[in-house]
Amino acid sequence: MKRKKSRYKERLLQWIWEETEFTTTLLESDCGSMVEILDPGELNHGEGPDFLRSRIKIDGIELHGSVEIHRLASEWIAHKHQNEKNYDSVILHVVYENDKRGKVFRSDGTKPVTLSIKPYLSSPLNKLARLKETEGLLCKDNLMFIHQEAFEEQIRKATKEYFTYKVEEVLQKYEPRGLISESWKNAMIIQIYRNLGISANRDQMQQLAMQVIAEKTWPDSQNEFVDLVNEAAFNPKKRKFAIAWRQTGMRPASRPVVRVAQAAAFHYHIRKLPFEVFLEDPAISWEMFTSSIDQELIPGRNTLNLIKKTVFQPSIYLLGQLLFSTMLMDRSFETWLEEPHQIPDMIKKPFLEAGFLIKNGAGSIGLAHQLKRYCKRRECHNCNLFKNAIRS
Repeated sequence: MKRKKSRYKERLLQWIWEETEFTTTLLESDCGSMVEILDPGELNHGEGPDFLRSRIKIDGIELHGSVEIHRLASEWIAHKHQNEKNYDSVILHVVYENDKRGKVFRSDGTKPVTLSIKPYLSSPLNKLARLKETEGLLCKDNLMFIHQEAFEEQIRKATKEYFTYKVEEVLQKYEPRGLISESWKNAMIIQIYRNLGISANRDQMQQLAMQVIAEKTWPDSQNEFVDLVNEAAFNPKKRKFAIAWRQTGMRPASRPVVRVAQAAAFHYHIRKLPFEVFLEDPAISWEMFTSSIDQELIPGRNTLNLIKKTVFQPSIYLLGQLLFSTMLMDRSFETWLEEPHQIPDMIKKPFLEAGFLIKNGAGSIGLAHQLKRYCKRRECHNCNLFKNAIRS
């Protein structure tokens, strides 16, 4: 059976088991057996039980096998594990609460030993496990006091991760075959197209970028190049692949006809600029690059700034990696941190409501990454705030 994406509470319980974040002395199963954890096992990212190669002692007898995690024991039945032979290897069924005492069976008719860990959890973890899925931060009013210093440390971590994530986005577009200079430029070009597509037309813009990059002949002037890209985007009769643009629900400045021309201008000047320019200090190369573009084809200040921070500077860092230049990597990250970052109020709001103080500065850009990739995804168990709170 194909594993479904686990819900927040199941991921939390998996983390609790993996890290043994509960009282492990004098554990007693629901049938009265004494349980000793020798090795919680390895988290299974494929089909089958949650943990493999676990070692458990039950009433003094050492068992080797699998461990399955559920919030409620009835989820074993709801997921039809009683019909799946690969769950016959389960030596311990770990649940938050047992609502099906004596009614959980393996496919061979035998019963796995069930351990309810609710009585062995700390008060903060118990409170978190009982929470319903709600809006806002789960740590708000539900964990013991979190120091501002711990919050700022987590945001610094999220800031570095955010930059690394943006570098990885460009790297995914990099084609390792061929010249580094050409492959690197193409990767940055594709990512700029995607960035200008906003959420509605990112994939369409990438499709367009790759079509244009594959062209065999290139016009010499910027205007002719913009015309070529426009034809590729909006004249399907002359193209092998038509692009399905989304035209509705966006401001005029974000519509494809505007963004395609802007992307074409960026594309043209990236190709025309000597590769050596991009080996300069990132602040200098950015200025040389943008100053060569016709003013009417430059997007608004916020969009231009976004391209700089989420595409250009991470691209320069990637170039440093490809060329083994620590100077280029360090300077691109330093430049990225030094410049002011505007954080939308909608990003700040959940943290302010949770009682955290948000300071202006480079680290504040990590708030968006923290909210999107930790808080909204309920990745509390990977967050230092959560760990500091439950372990303090």
